[in-house]
Amino acid sequence: MLDKADIIRENANFALDPEKKSSLGQFFTDSRIGIFMASLFDDIEGCVRLLDPGCGPGSLTAAFTAEVIRRGRTQLMSVDAVDIEERLESFAEQTLDICQTEAAEAGIQFNKAFTLADYILKSGNNTGRFSELKQFTHCIMNPPYKKISAASEHRHSLRSTGLETVNLYTGFVALAIQQLKQSGELVTIIPRSFCNGAYYKAFREFLLRETTIKHIHVFDSRNNAFKGDGVLQENIILHLVKGVEQGDVKITSSALADFSVDKDSGAVAASGMTTRIVPFDCVVHSNDKEQFIHIPANEKDQAFIDRISAFSATLDDLNVQVSTGPIVDFRLKDDLRKHIEKGAVPLIYPVHLSAGGLNWPKDSKKPNAISISNQSISKVWENKGYFVIVRRFSAKEEERRIVATPCDPSLPGAYIGFENKLNVFHAGKVGLERELSFGLYIYLNSTLLDKYYRLFGGHTQVNATDLRNIRYPSNSSLRRIGSQVRSTDLNQKEIDRLLNREIDRLSSQERKN
Repeated sequence: MLDKADIIRENANFALDPEKKSSLGQFFTDSRIGIFMASLFDDIEGCVRLLDPGCGPGSLTAAFTAEVIRRGRTQLMSVDAVDIEERLESFAEQTLDICQTEAAEAGIQFNKAFTLADYILKSGNNTGRFSELKQFTHCIMNPPYKKISAASEHRHSLRSTGLETVNLYTGFVALAIQQLKQSGELVTIIPRSFCNGAYYKAFREFLLRETTIKHIHVFDSRNNAFKGDGVLQENIILHLVKGVEQGDVKITSSALADFSVDKDSGAVAASGMTTRIVPFDCVVHSNDKEQFIHIPANEKDQAFIDRISAFSATLDDLNVQVSTGPIVDFRLKDDLRKHIEKGAVPLIYPVHLSAGGLNWPKDSKKPNAISISNQSISKVWENKGYFVIVRRFSAKEEERRIVATPCDPSLPGAYIGFENKLNVFHAGKVGLERELSFGLYIYLNSTLLDKYYRLFGGHTQVNATDLRNIRYPSNSSLRRIGSQVRSTDLNQKEIDRLLNREIDRLSSQERKN
């Protein structure tokens, strides 16, 4: 059955317009991942009612049906499959027919329904049976990945159900949770980006309030889940149960997505898959108002979390702020200057940054300066003290997500401008004292912080909110670290050595106390 479903999936993939497929955020799931996803459900017995929203050619429904047959504890199975793409209807119907035939041979009554519709609009606007029934026992899904604007029809539809979210995939998951019965189960493969950031906070609060996280699977490589579609995105597989008490969380990881069923044990696993059980507080820290979701997939990840716990200061404790650069260049086109000139001040873009320091001015497509005018004066800051700058978007080839660059006050002019694709650490729009800024430079560029950040950051964007919610060394620790920095031309070993020396000093002091 799954071999046939895979052929249908490949044919469907070939039949779709690649541009439309990309615009709809459609990436289909192969049978190996589907087998693993279906195996995660705890309870499949009796009468099963399955929801597969954004079903595509029906690959996940086929995997779930195979799991139902394998367990042999179901007498009646009903499937509601939904998709927006009319070209997929015939392929989904083919897959459902195969599932029905195989189920019948196993003695299972199989009822099927495919609906050609926009799942969010159909459910959110309370116009279809999906919102009326709300009685699904199970949901399996690979939802579309696409941002939705605040003024869009989809956001309005989701708001009508009390949901606020910024991407189709989180909208799909939230609606499906609403439509599950108590103790109903949901398994989905989705981007990791919801685990942190202000944009997804409302969704995280909803998910953690309404469901229990039972299982999280992470892929070691960004291109494993949807390799055939060339998707470079960190995806996770998530198993949720509605309305039951939260307990420990199983976290698995694998380098490959070559899942298969072990004939002896019946377990589904991938090559080199690791498994660990962690307390829920390791995943969502009890004192974290943002409710970031950490995924310590192995003991090494947990060691990073434990080691960084030596630091507990907030930016407020340090009297430091971090802000997105205030200059949006296309709004100040008339003030941009290729070179510094009378009446202009330095303008810093990501192209001017490196871990070792500032490379300004630079011969590139970007301007190096901005003229002071009535429009720009409110967007520039005093050129005093040492700013610490972090790019909002890290390049794919960079080893670290967070790359910090110190900016000293030696640049010409009384003011300085920071472009909008930068995050800037400052104190009331003025630079910091040297020792404090250099301590921040070491901490932000450390391997320890990078490893920790990756445990809850699934995208290459580094938001100011993320940086605000990180815990930092104390003021005295940062100044102690910064006092040892003579230049910013340090390699990674030297950066890590300075930070580890401070952690060891704090640990030794704690043992003495």
